[in-house]
Amino acid sequence: MISPHIQQSNILSPEAKSYFEQGCQFAQSPTTVDRAEECFKKVIELNPKYALAHFELGRMFYEWSHFQRAVEPLKQAIALNPSAFPAYMNLGMNCNRGGMHEEAEKALRKAIELEPTSALANFELGWVILITSFYNTERLLESLSHFRKTLEYQPNHNLAAREIGEILVLHLYDYGEALSFAQKIEQDFPDTAKHIQFLVELNHR
Repeated sequence: MISPHIQQSNILSPEAKSYFEQGCQFAQSPTTVDRAEECFKKVIELNPKYALAHFELGRMFYEWSHFQRAVEPLKQAIALNPSAFPAYMNLGMNCNRGGMHEEAEKALRKAIELEPTSALANFELGWVILITSFYNTERLLESLSHFRKTLEYQPNHNLAAREIGEILVLHLYDYGEALSFAQKIEQDFPDTAKHIQFLVELNHR
């Protein structure tokens, strides 16, 4: 879950502010999601252009796995603040988890436009491209590129290293590059390096 850096340019009335604070409190537990929703919707009723209320409503739904319910509030937050990286990221991750892969890819591409060096955005985009492109070499290469960027921007990202190895072996059949990569990461990710070497041995006959 990504925290917002959304400018709170709209001034809330004391009543709306009270509802917003209550919503944030209720949003912290999955047992009070509906009560939080009521509070955030009260804020939106009082101030429809308050982007943060839409964002927090969508983020709460995403956090507690109400993936379908999260989409519209996050899209509304984006509509009110199109430069809000956290809204795009939360929408992308929410749609990834909820199986809405086309929506996820669109949101994550926009997130990367806003913050190209985000390791999380690159990983999430690499993942959604991978799971929708098993037989499309061009898109697999793009997925590989995003996982490599993930590792560049977050060198301790073991899962990105694993995905790189598996794409090279299982999808691109580039065993030489896979072994070279395994050797490169052996010191930092010994178990992942062994996994990649095993995959090569298993598949390269």
